Amino acid sequence: MSRECVRIGGSGSFLIDNCFLEALGVGSDHADVIQAYSPGARGTLKVSNTAIVTHDVAANVGLFIADNWTGTIDLQNVVFIGGGVNYGLRIHPDSGGDNIIRLKNVFFISPFRYEPYLFGDHGGHRNFIQLWDNVRMGTIANGKLAPGPAIPKPF
Repeated sequence: MSRECVRIGGSGSFLIDNCFLEALGVGSDHADVIQAYSPGARGTLKVSNTAIVTHDVAANVGLFIADNWTGTIDLQNVVFIGGGVNYGLRIHPDSGGDNIIRLKNVFFISPFRYEPYLFGDHGGHRNFIQLWDNVRMGTIANGKLAPGPAIPKPF
């Protein structure tokens, strides 16, 4: 556990695989477990076989793509465990370009302050959902993931 886990600060391809990532903010932090922040940078972020765990202490989002980092966000076999943060997943394009979003076998475990995810179009660019397969709410029962209701594809 750390105050913030992964910061993507440039262009390129990034792979996060087989990880348990957990952030717990302190004081006035705005903790994100994974954040891509690099104005004007483009890239590909692939997260697979990973748990993203947040808490409601000085926290914001499990995975946050914003501030003009754009590209492809590909999530497969990922669990967002809310703990009361604002959102599990938040993705915004900006003036740098559009985002391609690919989600397969992605689960959201409540609670979230607002919603499991938020996708917003900004700067004249859009999020394009290329894959939305088996995206669901869920619970943890006896230490195992229990799939819940399917989340409809947005837009």
